[in-house]
Amino acid sequence: MSGVKVVRFSDIEINSYNFRKPLRNVGNSYIAKTVPKPRLLLQLTELKSPNGIILVDRKEFLTLKIDKITELYHFFSNIDEYIIKYISDHSSEWFDEEYTVQGIETTYKSTVGVSSMLRMRIPPKKKDNISVFDEERNALSLEQIVKGTKLIALIELEGLRFLRSQVLPIWNLIQCKVIKEEAKLDMSQYLIIDENADDDDEEVLEPTEVLEPTESANSVPMPTEVLEPTEVLEPTESANSVPMPTESANAEPMPTENANAVPNPETENLEISVEDIIEDLDADFMDSIETL
Repeated sequence: MSGVKVVRFSDIEINSYNFRKPLRNVGNSYIAKTVPKPRLLLQLTELKSPNGIILVDRKEFLTLKIDKITELYHFFSNIDEYIIKYISDHSSEWFDEEYTVQGIETTYKSTVGVSSMLRMRIPPKKKDNISVFDEERNALSLEQIVKGTKLIALIELEGLRFLRSQVLPIWNLIQCKVIKEEAKLDMSQYLIIDENADDDDEEVLEPTEVLEPTESANSVPMPTEVLEPTEVLEPTESANSVPMPTESANAEPMPTENANAVPNPETENLEISVEDIIEDLDADFMDSIETL
């Protein structure tokens, strides 16, 4: 942008700030405007707004918390020291009277202060020109900056305001990007991993029902009855089955004894010899009785 320079606070040269002679403003205040050569827009780090946008004397301000141990805090402290020295060096020109650094320090209001709070003004006439974006560069409204919002701001040092007994720098909000905060872990919930946690997390599958196959025109029917291995089924005759052999009128009879059988000579001789032996025994027995 022509005439505008955006710089990170760590890259800025503090002595590049210069101020014009204070001019009377509305009321009893005087304002020393910053010399715009070029106009410096200061980019801050990610900060948290503890109160969001507040209203003080019908004027709107955005507050940001800055830790004292951060580099940004020391940067603003250095700016305050530079401004105090600048006023002292130009006091004769501006007020026709010399003011020492110690004298100005008693009336100067630090940018951050004891509360470590940076307060940026939202000028009523420039409020509509203040742009607010999210991390995807989508446009937001100032009303979406609430208590606890984290953001990165572009601010501008408009000048110095001189009151009757106080001197303070004027920091205006120019633009900001709202940072979406990650969901916080609820530490009050039970987070410990138990030994049986894996078993509990596993889904237990119930046994599913086995569907019986249904017969269709083209399907092969499944057997519905399971036969016991000890049961033997008798074969049944059918039109296409092969009949088991049975006795018939034309079947050749099994060999049996008949009257026309050929005698075995050995068997016949054996039978005669036994009879002869019995007769001989009986004759010997009778002879023995007669002798007695």
